[in-house]
Amino acid sequence: MWNVLAVKDKFKRLKKVVDDYELQQEDRQLELRMYKVRWIWYHTVLGVELAAVFVVLVGIYLKL
Repeated sequence: MWNVLAVKDKFKRLKKVVDDYELQQEDRQLELRMYKVRWIWYHTVLGVELAAVFVVLVGIYLKL
């Protein structure tokens, strides 16, 4: 009888570990998606700033 209860307890613990692992994987996927979105916005802003600097420099060059 004790052996059956011990096996059931081990299976419950194993199921909890697997469930926790799946939740961690979901969190990692979400963090990866957030990182990609931040990366895209960051580089978009850098591109816009670079274009603005280029326009200003061309304007200065044409004034000279």
